[in-house]
Amino acid sequence: MEIEVLKFARRAVLPLVAVTLTACSTMSRPECEVSDWHSVGFEDGARGASVARIGDYRKACSKYNVSPDLDAYRSGYAQGVETYCREANGFKVGSGGGAYGGICPAEIEEGFLTGYRDGRHLYELNAAVSAVSGQISGKRHALHEVKETLSVKEAALLDKNTADSDRVLLAKDIYELGRRQGALESDISSLERELGARQAELGRFRESLAYNR
Repeated sequence: MEIEVLKFARRAVLPLVAVTLTACSTMSRPECEVSDWHSVGFEDGARGASVARIGDYRKACSKYNVSPDLDAYRSGYAQGVETYCREANGFKVGSGGGAYGGICPAEIEEGFLTGYRDGRHLYELNAAVSAVSGQISGKRHALHEVKETLSVKEAALLDKNTADSDRVLLAKDIYELGRRQGALESDISSLERELGARQAELGRFRESLAYNR
């Protein structure tokens, strides 16, 4: 059963007047002068950035003799943090592999962490499935190459024009390739069983999320 992301598709709509400040070192004079600092604070809070970013803005804008409105920024930031710290967003951050910077106030943090833990566990289960799948793909590729090499050497061994001295070496290579083929096939079988187990665990957890939420 697929998770409907628990009605987690809600997004905070930021005021259109907010200026997206992604790199303080590239802030221009107009950005510093026209920024709605309440909206900038809200945006930072809503995406989980540290409130310390205001210090970066102050440093960047100081060269234009512009000082950010600290009160407006903090007010907006506090509102943005309330949006960020919802349980739904905690799940979104965790399931996306994001890190939590500990910005949520104590009175609302537990809700965020509940979602974050579930999301993080889902992320880890998905990552485990992907990792095993990748190992299987790698082993299968190696097995394909071994089989091709083995086929070439077997054909050479059967060729009547092959010198006897070469046949001895070919026979040895064929033996070693056969062992390698067997080992790869055994590894693939084991990994396929592991993949099945991990997929089952992932499925059970997804079902539990859908049921509990």
